[in-house]
Amino acid sequence: MNRLARKHAIGIVLGLNMLLYVGSYALLSSCGRYEPACIGLNGVKWYEWAPSGFVENFRWSPNLLRVYLPLYWLDSRFWHSSDRAEDGVFPINEVSDEDVEKIWRA
Repeated sequence: MNRLARKHAIGIVLGLNMLLYVGSYALLSSCGRYEPACIGLNGVKWYEWAPSGFVENFRWSPNLLRVYLPLYWLDSRFWHSSDRAEDGVFPINEVSDEDVEKIWRA
């Protein structure tokens, strides 16, 4: 295989990997919801976006956050910002004031 063909093959493989990486995050994010992010004395203060699988029983997955950190950062800053939680466009894991204790235990 000559150098030009090898560079093209490497470029194609890297492009496909990037497409799979971004595509897998987009799929997880499309099934996500807002989760409680800050809890005060009288309930949830604000919510943060969590793609599907990032939060289980109010606990964030550090492994998924590490893997997808650049995409999560972009997503939560520009598309699913905390401000948009109240828009009613995206689902929210709303926690009543009585159930805040479940979050504290998590």
